[in-house]
Amino acid sequence: MPVLALPSQRPALMRPPLHDRILDLIFEHRRLLPGSGPCAAKPCCRCYMAQARKIAWFLERKQPVRFILPAYPHRSTNLQKVLGSSPDMSEWLSLGFLSTLCHRIGEIYSPGAEVVICSDGRVFSDLWGMADRDVIAYQLELAQMIDELGGDNLSLFTMDDIYGFQSGDYLRAQLLTHHGTAIPSLRERMGPDLELAKMFESIQHLVNEDVAWLMEDSDSHELKSQSVERAYTLLQRELAWNELTAARFPHSMFLSVHAQTAHSPRIGLRFIASEEPWRTPWHGVVLQSGTGFTLVKREQAEAWDATLVHQNGRPSYFSLH
Repeated sequence: MPVLALPSQRPALMRPPLHDRILDLIFEHRRLLPGSGPCAAKPCCRCYMAQARKIAWFLERKQPVRFILPAYPHRSTNLQKVLGSSPDMSEWLSLGFLSTLCHRIGEIYSPGAEVVICSDGRVFSDLWGMADRDVIAYQLELAQMIDELGGDNLSLFTMDDIYGFQSGDYLRAQLLTHHGTAIPSLRERMGPDLELAKMFESIQHLVNEDVAWLMEDSDSHELKSQSVERAYTLLQRELAWNELTAARFPHSMFLSVHAQTAHSPRIGLRFIASEEPWRTPWHGVVLQSGTGFTLVKREQAEAWDATLVHQNGRPSYFSLH
């Protein structure tokens, strides 16, 4: 493979190589963890180096650059955060963002780009008390949204595509049998592995909110115990799902809805503006105001006396207009 030119290695007037220009489009929306230093304002050589060789693999073969995104499991069960179990404006805007990003890449690289959304609802649904039928209904509505967006650069992938249409318990057992890591081993890795620790932190934050909602009649000690146990189980399954999808889609670039370190092998993206670093499209609602669209909790939008807007007969987003 040819040596990749890095920003610091080329003359100031030389046009950046194609893989860096593609990364520039992506880095416009990069979501970094606090403390990322100057990379938050301007990506450094290592930021490019962490991703450029993956892009180069597709460029050399004149294939669409493929991204995989483990995401869009199902709507949160916490009704303080969301409007209900069906996709709404949050999903519509975020899917539209991904499709637009692929189109922008296609403007400078004719084969374009594609995002495989690895919908992980049945990986985690039992931990949130979600029935399989509700997760499947969510996935079907996501697929319909993608069709309505004309998103020929977006596709869905689920555990059913690997193990067949079986019960959620069977699918999760197969996933952990083939790709799982024992939780005691994860606990041992937590200290020296910064990436893993940050992943666990983001999971635990969301778990703390939703376990409190699910177990509102429990005491604080039981809540804390349940939250930690559930967070480790979620981490175990997320890592297993990541391993499965990486094996299924080799050479692909990993995207994440969560903030990442600057030189992480995966790129965190901000799909919709949010003041809270942990907020995802399926853990919030869209608030439209004079400054555009923002992702907030449902209870925040209601506290601000925002107007609930319906689309196609269903609640979709809030407006402050």
